[in-house]
Amino acid sequence: MSDPADQSRPTMGILWMLLSGFAFVGVNGVVKHLGTELPAAQSAFLRFAFGAVFFLPMLPGLMRRGFPAPVWWLFGWRGILHVTAVVFWFYAMARVPVAEMSAIAFLNPVLVLVIAAVLLGERFGPRRAGVVVAALLGALMVLRPGFREVSDGHMAQIAATVCFASSGLIPTIGTPDFWQQ
Repeated sequence: MSDPADQSRPTMGILWMLLSGFAFVGVNGVVKHLGTELPAAQSAFLRFAFGAVFFLPMLPGLMRRGFPAPVWWLFGWRGILHVTAVVFWFYAMARVPVAEMSAIAFLNPVLVLVIAAVLLGERFGPRRAGVVVAALLGALMVLRPGFREVSDGHMAQIAATVCFASSGLIPTIGTPDFWQQ
């Protein structure tokens, strides 16, 4: 039996995090540089094709796990929501400044909080309500609707944020415990 200390490789974890951070910034830079020259769906396809290089070696192991059919449905729905979110994100990234994209994207955990309260019955006390209000006010301060146009790029980023939040909740919503309530 192997020593658990041998499996803990913090340096490798740090290197993978740095690599993924540079890759994320690189994708943002390339999308901003290309602008609207490349359609959003095509950009998303290229992003997923590049990701498949890292995912495909893990696929045989996942297939051997023998997930039950309902889990595959959850994977499918989560994948559909995630692909939709990424297409919206690429569309918005080519049309909206990064600061505004980030302000909207930071609403993702707030949406998860609200959706979890509505659908899952999570506690939603005054402090959490305060967090939601503060986050919405912060996003409104950056976006300034009414003082300037809220473009289709802004709306695409809002749609992407909703899809990302929803895809994050799919594993919870898809459990039998949720539907037996």
